[in-house]
Amino acid sequence: MRRNGSAPKRSGRLSGGSPEALGGVPFNIGARTDAYHFRLYIAGDDKKSRRAIDSLQKLSSLFVPGRFSAEIIDLYKNAARAREDSILAVPALVKVHPPPPTTFIGATNDQFAILRRLGIPFDPKVMSAYP
Repeated sequence: MRRNGSAPKRSGRLSGGSPEALGGVPFNIGARTDAYHFRLYIAGDDKKSRRAIDSLQKLSSLFVPGRFSAEIIDLYKNAARAREDSILAVPALVKVHPPPPTTFIGATNDQFAILRRLGIPFDPKVMSAYP
């Protein structure tokens, strides 16, 4: 224990980097709530669109089976849907259900940043392994 009362600094990420590596139990997101429904808006088949789709697939693995659904909407094929959700930039991930709708704009591999931005609760024990 440190004399000044501050907590010791972490020295980086835990090995493994996955929820399973931290105890064998995947996230229990949505266990006490309704299922989550998302819409991912992309523009064509460019690098950012593919990265956003990959990120959505990884995000889906953090949810309890049956508690995640998503649709992918290409603005080149269906621009009218973007107006319904007031999409101004792509890629954009919209949490449709449960309300209120929330939007994350951009493509990232940091699933936990997406969860925080969309206001989705997660297991803090697992999250603490990712500074």
